[in-house]
Amino acid sequence: MKIEHILENLRGVKSFHDNTWNEIITELEKSNITTKGGGFADVITSPNWDYAYKIFQLDSAYTAYLKFCKNNQDNPHIPKIIKGPKQIHSFHKRSHLALNHLYVVKLEKLEEINHDNENIDIVEFVCDFAWEYLYRSN
Repeated sequence: MKIEHILENLRGVKSFHDNTWNEIITELEKSNITTKGGGFADVITSPNWDYAYKIFQLDSAYTAYLKFCKNNQDNPHIPKIIKGPKQIHSFHKRSHLALNHLYVVKLEKLEEINHDNENIDIVEFVCDFAWEYLYRSN
């Protein structure tokens, strides 16, 4: 299965019409594809790729963030957007309450920060500072 063709060109999606999103993710993971899910999006990548796909439903905050990233691609601290975001049809089995479309963006693959990373203290400091500034100062 070529996930690039599915996400970029919507080729080969008919075979997924009867699958839920979780079933599609399970199939991808059988093909050496790595997936990480969050509250608002899923990230799909492979050890062989230097990029990742982020798939999300309509999210005005994330869409604004992507616009900011596109306008600041020369900043080394901003993720590089390779392609998108692009609206695609929700080709999987879903609830009647779900939207008929998803969005996909192709991004540079970022390094995961964990507690073994040498920069974790800086990241935690910035997060704590942002939390205090945004939520405690009001």
